[in-house]
Parts: sequence; structure tokens; C-alpha cells
Amino acid sequence: MPRAVLAVVGRMTFSGGAGKTGTNAVGAPPPKDSSECKDGQKGGDIRSGGARPDIVPVAPPVVAFPLTFPTSSMVIDTGGRKLYYVLPDKKAYAYPISVGREGFDWTGTETIRRKQAWPDWYPPIEMRERDSSLPEKMTGGLKNPLGAMALYLHQ
Repeated sequence: MPRAVLAVVGRMTFSGGAGKTGTNAVGAPPPKDSSECKDGQKGGDIRSGGARPDIVPVAPPVVAFPLTFPTSSMVIDTGGRKLYYVLPDKKAYAYPISVGREGFDWTGTETIRRKQAWPDWYPPIEMRERDSSLPEKMTGGLKNPLGAMALYLHQ
């Protein structure tokens, strides 16, 4: 299987074309207490992320992509909240994405080491210190901020 390369860039602007890594806290230790909070309750060790429905894939729009990246690269435009999967002939699939809070972003190129459907989320300690209502772990599901699919970067 070819290795996908992920490039994260600042705000990109270009015109033309037809018209969801973030990453989880990889390596976070599992929580010590496995008791689960009821929905709406705050601050527990593990919180349910909700249902994990079967989602039927829908082809994203193909747009003009004038930047120079190899075919099969993924380019994230954090300002435009888009992920582009680069196709031949200066085209790309365009996916809408969520972007983390300012100060938790980065720019660079990295290899995607794995992808995970309905990933669990382990909020980093720094994030939990700022917001004591966050759990140590949230199981994958519709309420989980990582969404239905997460891409994990090589470390």
C-alpha cells in the first residue's frame, strides 16, 4: 500500500474548481478508572461518545488544485477548513474538516501511519487543566470531537 503524505499549510488561496488528526493524543495512557459517565454529566474518567452508525461513503467534489504536491498526497488548508486528496492533472478531492483551536496547530509534512474509524479521544492533560469538565477518555461515536475517522501521523 502506498504511504500517504500529509502536508499542513496555512491559509491557501486559489480559484477555480467545481463546486472532517486532528490528531488524537497518541500514546496517552488508558484511564485507570473504567466507570462511565451518563450523557450530560461532566468530568468523569470515561465518557460515551455516542452511537457509531454505518455511514455510507459519498464521493467528495473534485476541484481544481493548482499547487504542486505529488498525486495521493493529502493537503490540509487549516484556514479554509479543507483536506485535499491530490489527484492527477491538477485536481483534488475536497473534504470539509474541523480544525483545532489556535495554538494547537502546526505546519509541515508528515506520513500518515494509520487511520481509525470511530476513534477514542484522550484529551491532553493541558486541555483538561483548562477545562475540568473534559473526561480522561471519550469513546468513539457521534459526540466525539474526532469524528468518524481519524488519521494518525507518524511519530
